[in-house]
Amino acid sequence: MKEFDPNALRVAKPCGVEWDSMTGDEQKRRCDLCELDVYNIEEMTRRQVARLLSMPDGRICGRIRRRADGTIVTRNCPKGIRDYGFRMARIAGAALSAVLAMFSITYTQTDTSPSVQEKTTVTRRITGENGIKGSVSDQVGALIPGAGIKVRRKGTDFGIEFKTEPTGEFSLSDIEPGVYELEVSADGFETKSVRSLVVNKNEVVYLAIRLTSGPVEMMGDITVAIHTNLGVRILDQNGAVLPGAALSVQNRDLEAKRLFISDVQGEIATYLDPGVYDLTITMDGFETKRIRNFVIDSDKPVQINVELKVKQIRLFGPRILTGDEDIAGSINDALGAPIPDAKIELFKVGNKNRIGKTKSDRFGAFTFKEIEPGEYRLVISATHFGTKTIESLLIKSGDTAEVDVTLDPAITTVEVGIILENPLIDFDKTDISTTVYRRP
Repeated sequence: MKEFDPNALRVAKPCGVEWDSMTGDEQKRRCDLCELDVYNIEEMTRRQVARLLSMPDGRICGRIRRRADGTIVTRNCPKGIRDYGFRMARIAGAALSAVLAMFSITYTQTDTSPSVQEKTTVTRRITGENGIKGSVSDQVGALIPGAGIKVRRKGTDFGIEFKTEPTGEFSLSDIEPGVYELEVSADGFETKSVRSLVVNKNEVVYLAIRLTSGPVEMMGDITVAIHTNLGVRILDQNGAVLPGAALSVQNRDLEAKRLFISDVQGEIATYLDPGVYDLTITMDGFETKRIRNFVIDSDKPVQINVELKVKQIRLFGPRILTGDEDIAGSINDALGAPIPDAKIELFKVGNKNRIGKTKSDRFGAFTFKEIEPGEYRLVISATHFGTKTIESLLIKSGDTAEVDVTLDPAITTVEVGIILENPLIDFDKTDISTTVYRRP
C-alpha cells in the first residue's frame, strides 16, 4: 500500500477564525463558531494525520502550514525547518490568508522546486512598436491579479509603477528602446527582479514571470488531493509545445474563474472538483480555443492535448481581423462614410436583457468577443441617424459573423419663416412726409 503523503492535503474551505482564540492544546483546539475540533497538522506525525483522515467522522477541520516549496510541515520534519516555517508564517500574517482565500486553493503533487518554477520566460517579437508585456503567475501557474510592478530604464530618470490586471496580465507600451529593470511583488510571495532587460527598436518583449510563495498558514475544512485529475498539453499545428499559453477554467455553476500558464513543456496540471467547466486556451499569435461543457466526474486523471492554430490575419474594411472576434462589423451612412461612436447593443434571442454593448471606432468598426454560440439580435443607433435592428444573427463556434450596417439619417422637421422685431413699413398709418436735404 502506498504511504500517505501529507503534501496532498488542501484547504477546501478556508476559515477566518484565529487559532489563538480557540481553547485546547497545541495539537487540537475547539472552535466555538462551528463547534468542531480543529487539528494542528504541524504538531502531528504523518501516521497520526493518516489515522485522522481515515476516521468515519465526515468533516475534518485542520490547520496546515505550507512551505514555499509546497510541502506541509508535520512533526516528522526536523525542528529547525519547522521553526523557520513558523517564523516566516508569522511575518506573512493574516493578510496572506485573506489574499489566498480569493483563489480556489488546490495543492497537488507537482514539481514546485525554485529551479523549475522561478524561471522567467522571455519572448521577443518585431511588431513596429516598443513595449513590455506579459503575465505574473504563482508556482502552479495560477495568474496573480494586482501584483505590483516597478519598471526603471537604466541611465535615465524614467520610472513607472503599476499593477497587473484582474487576469494577471500587464502591458507597457510606447517606451523608448533601452535597458530596463523590473521588480515584481505580491502579498504572500517573494519579490522577483528582472535585470538588464533589453528592449530593441520596433520590438515588444513578452515576459512570463513566476513568483515563489512564502510559507503560509491556512485553516479550514481539509480534503486530500492524491493526484491531479486534469492535465492539459498545449501544442501548435506542427506538434511543437507552447510554453506560456494561458488556460482559463470556469465552473458553469459558479462565477469563480481560475487561470493557469503552461510550463516549459507546454503542460498544465491541476485538480478540479467534480463539475462542468468551460475551458479557454489563449496565446498571442494563435487563435483562441474554447472547450465548453467539459465534465470532471471523479478523481480519475484526464489528459487532453489542445492544438492552437496560428491566427490567419485578414483585412475587414479598415481593420485587421485576428480570428478572436465572434462578431465583427462596420457602420456607415448612405454614402458609405463611416459613422464613429455609434451605439451597438447585443441581445440573445428570447432574452430581453442586454448581454453586451460597444461603440464603433473612428472607422465605424466594432467587434464582440467571447460570445457563446447561439442566435442574437443587434440594435444599432447613432446621433442624427435612425435606429436599425438586425434580427436572428447566428453565431457559430470558431467563426466570425461579419456585419455591415447602413444607417439612414433621422427624419427631422424644420419650420422656415421671417420675423422682424421692427417692421420697415407701418401699414396702419397713412401719413406722407418728405425730407429734403440741401447741400451746403
